[in-house]
Amino acid sequence: MAVTFKRESPQVITLRVSGRVGSGEWQTALSNVAKLLNPREQTSLLVLAENFAGWGQGDWSDLSFRQEYDARVNRMAIVADERWRDPLLMFAGKGLRRIDVEFFTPAEVDKARRWLTSAAGAAVDKTRDETGAEHP
Repeated sequence: MAVTFKRESPQVITLRVSGRVGSGEWQTALSNVAKLLNPREQTSLLVLAENFAGWGQGDWSDLSFRQEYDARVNRMAIVADERWRDPLLMFAGKGLRRIDVEFFTPAEVDKARRWLTSAAGAAVDKTRDETGAEHP
C-alpha cells in the first residue's frame, strides 16, 4: 500500500492511493495532509486511487480528521475505477459531511480537476467556522 500527497496548487492537494490501504498508513497520511491545510483558506482534495485494492485490517473508527479539518476543505474529487464508486463514496462520507464529494473515472481526471478548481473562486472570500458555517 502506498499513500502519497502533494500540494498541486494553492487550492488543490492531491493524494495518490494504491494497493491495499491500512488504517495506520491512512491516518499518517491524513496527519501529513492536515499540515498543508491553511486555517484561513479553502482547499480541495483530489484522491487518485490507482491500482486500489481495498482496505486492510485495523481500526477505521477514527473520524478526527473530518471533525477537525472539514471546515478547511471545500470539495473532494475521487478518481478510481468504476467498480470502486460506491465503496469509496461511502468511505469518504458523501452526503454525511459538510464538503462536496464526487466520483470520477480515470478517463475523467481532467473533469475532476476542473470541478475542484471551479469551486476555488467562490471559496476564496469565505471562511468556515468550527460548525462549518460560511462567513465572508
